Amino acid sequence: MFESMNQNQIPFEPAEWFPELDALQEGGSMNMFGAPTWLQDNLGFTKEQSYIIFDAWCKYKEGKS
Repeated sequence: MFESMNQNQIPFEPAEWFPELDALQEGGSMNMFGAPTWLQDNLGFTKEQSYIIFDAWCKYKEGKS
């Protein structure tokens, strides 16, 4: 998605935000493809950061299945 920045170049660990995304998913109030915008609007991440977090979360969820 975003080639100019990767997980190793962000000043935080994406997994820190997985509980927020898990709660959002469990709440069922929105389609999770809207999660990057939710991260931007509610937690102040940039578009690039929000997609890195969302991508890492999706990979994490795939591994749990």
